[in-house]
Amino acid sequence: MPIYSSFMLFALIIVVYIVIAEIFTILFRFTGLDREKSSFQVVSLLTGSGFTTAESELVTSSRQRRRLAKITMLFGYVFNITFVSAFVNVFLSFKQREISNFFYEVAMPAGIFVLVILLFRIPKVMAFTDSLLEKIISRFVDDKTYNPLVVIDYLGGKTLANIKLNKLPESLKDKKMSESGLKNVYNISVLLVESDDGSPNDVHASTVLKQNDRIAVLGDYNVLCHVFQARELF
Repeated sequence: MPIYSSFMLFALIIVVYIVIAEIFTILFRFTGLDREKSSFQVVSLLTGSGFTTAESELVTSSRQRRRLAKITMLFGYVFNITFVSAFVNVFLSFKQREISNFFYEVAMPAGIFVLVILLFRIPKVMAFTDSLLEKIISRFVDDKTYNPLVVIDYLGGKTLANIKLNKLPESLKDKKMSESGLKNVYNISVLLVESDDGSPNDVHASTVLKQNDRIAVLGDYNVLCHVFQARELF
């Protein structure tokens, strides 16, 4: 097989890896991880490199991310064992003319798809994609009896999370922050409140939470789930 065909095969496999990694990166971003952390962890999981950092605790300490990490690792293992080996064997069995047709029909569309994926790295496009992905996934996994919780980070033994108040708990209805007991009783800090219209609001003693608000909170994970009747989506 000519050397340029080998390079083309190598390039195509890299393209497939990039697409798969981008898809899993988007899923991890949906759980609250930023792009840099998500991308690094996904590459480590897919390749089985075993590279660990303190950031890996963000994955292992969240049930939501652990499940997604298992899927990523299994997918990477199966992909490496079956798809790549089968792909190479099929490719080696091609004749030169068939190879040219193959790259014209498969590689070029794959390259265009990668360019589209790269567009999603633009901040405004990423924000739109995250919002759209959240709506699509929520339709399949969101239990209306609970408020969806997304873990962002772990700070000093506490959980930093976003919670969408689809259903406002009775204990918080018409209650000002100073009357809610969130800070004094449950040791929960409400850091930011985003109204249903998308406008962010600073939190004051007189702030009253409303249905459909999005809130950024810091506190014990189990306490957050209990007080806000929340849980992770998957």
